[in-house]
Amino acid sequence: GVLLYGPSGVGKSRIAYAVGEAMTAHGTVVLHAAGNLALSAIPFATLAPALARGAQGPAAIPTDPLALFAHADAVISELGTGRRVVLIVDDLDAADPVSIGLIAQLAAAGRLQLVATIREGSPVPEAALPLASMPASLRIDVPALTAEEVGDLLASVFGDPLAHRDAIDLYEVSHGNPLFLRELVLGSWESGGIVHDERHWRFLRRPESTLALRDL
Repeated sequence: GVLLYGPSGVGKSRIAYAVGEAMTAHGTVVLHAAGNLALSAIPFATLAPALARGAQGPAAIPTDPLALFAHADAVISELGTGRRVVLIVDDLDAADPVSIGLIAQLAAAGRLQLVATIREGSPVPEAALPLASMPASLRIDVPALTAEEVGDLLASVFGDPLAHRDAIDLYEVSHGNPLFLRELVLGSWESGGIVHDERHWRFLRRPESTLALRDL
């Protein structure tokens, strides 16, 4: 398994899905699931949508633990048809315990490989600890962008460099978080606070927020 750690908005989910897109293009069967704290008390809530792709559908999903494992194994074999199966789980730390235990069992049995994101500061779920500690498992900490990376990213988006002082301001306000950075740039763009001269882009005033960023 591969576990991606990082704060919200740093881009770990986008990395996981980009990996999934690349693997799908190379013939791997990629399943998607997402943990949700609001549903974490409902057994199997995280994994059920992914396994519902099987021919028998969600109505055939059993509740007995042994039967549930057998059903999941059968669905994965059906979907894989001899190909490698990768399960991408966003916010594994927010998944329900039944789904986590089943994912760990399937991975340990070699039925699938796991790519999961875990929010910074959240512990690895107890049921996933054996999987996370296996020699073949990999932990990747996804850091925030550096000030230089913020400038490089914005230059690639705008097509021309952003004034150095403005790039530093954006870095300091966003703390290098790509999600916050995007919303600050959009807010300033929509308000007309970004202009272009002959050499670069620059801000007329301090970066401005958006409603989405204020909600976050």
